[in-house]
Amino acid sequence: MIKLRSIGDVVYNTAVYAPLKKCFPEAHLTVLVEQPSYDLVCDHPDVDEVLCFKKGSFWEQVQFYLRLIQTGYDVAIDMHEGTRGAVMCFLTRAPIRIGNKFAKRSFLYNTKLEFSDLEPKFPIDYQVALIKKMGVPFDHVAPSIHISALAKQRAKDLLRKNEIEDGDDYCVIHSGTKQVYDQWQYEKFARILEIIPKKYGLKVVLTCGPGEESQAESVLKLVRDKKMTYIQTGLQELGAVTKRARFALCHNGGYMHMASVLGTPVVALFGV
Repeated sequence: MIKLRSIGDVVYNTAVYAPLKKCFPEAHLTVLVEQPSYDLVCDHPDVDEVLCFKKGSFWEQVQFYLRLIQTGYDVAIDMHEGTRGAVMCFLTRAPIRIGNKFAKRSFLYNTKLEFSDLEPKFPIDYQVALIKKMGVPFDHVAPSIHISALAKQRAKDLLRKNEIEDGDDYCVIHSGTKQVYDQWQYEKFARILEIIPKKYGLKVVLTCGPGEESQAESVLKLVRDKKMTYIQTGLQELGAVTKRARFALCHNGGYMHMASVLGTPVVALFGV
């Protein structure tokens, strides 16, 4: 199963794993994702293997594509619909290559499914609809992220460094975003970090994803409490930190979807 690109889309793609394995219990399910999304699926109980595509050098990509060609998959499902995903699907040389009938690169599939009759409205609906058209029944649609025991322990250690012990109530403020037009003012994040502990007695954890360190640092420069720090870690540990939180405040994006699926109440900022 091929699902590239955004973290949010990969989060919702997890909804199809359990129904697939229930319908085909003997199948070996390999999920192909890009490196930033690896932690979201690496410990999923219904996934047997995860292939991680890294946008490295030309030769590294050639080696990756050769692996797809040589493995000998029976079925390849392109959940991505972009050029790269369709090419990967084709290169598996699987006897059955499944994709959306109306995708621009559908000529690379030999099993083209049409699901407009299911009236999908949101990204998760399109992913579920494609799998339903394979004859896979869904009792309910439930995306899921599984956090490893090691990640939970690492999260505990990170929280202790931020003076948060087991049983302490706290919230997560995730200030990072990849989209400049979504970025809330750093000054407002700084004020929120100060107001919540004073007004509500709730501890606050500032987090950020890979490549978002400068955004967190920009927020901290505006916070009067100079002892405050931020947590930057992988998605597994970030998920463990988030799952324990009373709520999370964040931009519209991958982290928002992850926090929601983990069951944490979310205050989301859209286009501010």
